[in-house]
Amino acid sequence: MREQRLKEAREKEVADRTFQARQMPVGEAWKPEPADKPATAAKPFHLFSEERGAQHESARSAHLVEAERSEREQREFHARSAEVLKKHAFTAAKSNKPLTEINGFRIATAEQAAKRKAAELDKAAERAAQMRVEREEAAQRRREEAAQLKEHRRSLVHKSRSADVLKKEPFKPQLSARRPTQAQSPNWAPTKSRVVRA
Repeated sequence: MREQRLKEAREKEVADRTFQARQMPVGEAWKPEPADKPATAAKPFHLFSEERGAQHESARSAHLVEAERSEREQREFHARSAEVLKKHAFTAAKSNKPLTEINGFRIATAEQAAKRKAAELDKAAERAAQMRVEREEAAQRRREEAAQLKEHRRSLVHKSRSADVLKKEPFKPQLSARRPTQAQSPNWAPTKSRVVRA
């Protein structure tokens, strides 16, 4: 019986795994009935982008036509009028202007060299004064450091105190003028808050 049950279970699993399509239903096919209304005629869209495109294209075509016309005009040869043939020939004549007089000239390099030399001297004097001030400050700083070191060394030398403490009278304890503390019994009674809480 057990083997029979196992065999049936295996057969059922195999049958479940195999695909079995449903049978196609047999009957009359559905056919749509024609509508009484006529088909919808699509109207063109009124888009502003098309208007802008048309304007841009017309402006571009006009610009191209104008550019072509101007290029065509520039390619054509236009001779100048022959007025030069009607004029009289050039004849040289003496000038009425007076001769050029040579005047003395002044070169600014000498003045600039003097100014530069004076500025360099001023800078050198300023630099020397600054160096002198720095040397004086360094010497003053060294003197102050030497004085501080001398004072520090002097403070490191041990000096004993005088024996004045031996000449003083010895300490004598005395009774205090205050009364001794009186002990009080603690108040162990419950307070109102404790009573209310309980």
